[in-house]
Amino acid sequence: MKYIPGYEGLYSVTPDGKVWSEERTDLFGRKVDGKWLRLSPHTKGYLQVTLFSNGTRRSHRVHR
Repeated sequence: MKYIPGYEGLYSVTPDGKVWSEERTDLFGRKVDGKWLRLSPHTKGYLQVTLFSNGTRRSHRVHR
């Protein structure tokens, strides 16, 4: 797995396009386990995933 550029330490992606959210601590200091993220279809049929960083949310298309 490789880290996603701009989201190093937060998200990783596999060669087949699966996205993993890394283990982290939330704003209250609680441990949040890592998990596989669900992909959703974009309006043009591509799969996309929503990633969060520094309080901002962005959707990115995933290519398998």
